[in-house]
Amino acid sequence: MASHIGVETEIKTKDKEDPSKLFTWRLSRWDRGIMRRWLEWAADMLPDPLKKVRGVLLELACEEQDLAADLEKARKAKDTVAEDKAARLMIANRKVQDNITTKAVNDVSSHIGMNNPKVIGLLQSIEGASHLLELLLQKYHPGTTYAQAEEIIFEAGMEAIQERLDRASGVAASAKNEEPPTATQESGREKTPGGELTTA
Repeated sequence: MASHIGVETEIKTKDKEDPSKLFTWRLSRWDRGIMRRWLEWAADMLPDPLKKVRGVLLELACEEQDLAADLEKARKAKDTVAEDKAARLMIANRKVQDNITTKAVNDVSSHIGMNNPKVIGLLQSIEGASHLLELLLQKYHPGTTYAQAEEIIFEAGMEAIQERLDRASGVAASAKNEEPPTATQESGREKTPGGELTTA
């Protein structure tokens, strides 16, 4: 997602005022600033890996305390069998806690990274694509809402939008000279972002 290889692109949908014509939505590049804002939003949408394991770790910690009490009781009673059992269970309990903690820390480090499969899945969803499209439209269409971005996706189609998002991020920079996809065909004229009609 390097900021220097993305390109501005556009998507066309039916003009609300005149459905026989097309309206051109211009998307800015997906630069680092937009990526940061999208990832901040994604962080709130994805489950917190630490929150997910807190309850489990708490239960294991309580269990460890009970095992420590059993171990002390067995030692006082000179019950070597019970002492050995409690000691082995405490070691196993600690290993489970360590494994869970290590995995949670690793999950946190990649929680909102673009290589995280959950982040990629969110980006490819209607919700993730709508929010990104909303951000990319702000430069040329300030005030565009999430609802409007979602409506554009439903009209133009997810495949066309994903192609445009890839191009804005630089994934499909080589496709710069391709014609942008349209949601409907129009004979000869289209409406630009400023509302002016031009001949195609």
